[in-house]
Amino acid sequence: MSQTILPGKGKQFRNCNRTACQSPDGVVFWNRATRAYYCRTCADLILQNCTDEEREQIFPDYNENIVVYKTMQRTIRHAKQIF
Repeated sequence: MSQTILPGKGKQFRNCNRTACQSPDGVVFWNRATRAYYCRTCADLILQNCTDEEREQIFPDYNENIVVYKTMQRTIRHAKQIF
């Protein structure tokens, strides 16, 4: 069974590049090897068996992206409280 590929797949702030996921949430993790963006869950899955050095090669801005991701999540929670 084939999956629908969303138009924003792999684009920052759009949809995760992992076809099985394609989540629109927190897509800020740039993968240097695939030249695409991933959500935090998929980025962590990709990195689960990697060394720190490998992590730096695959997701060079991972730590900075965590800050962006957490800020996005706080903003979303705050917006939901307002509306």
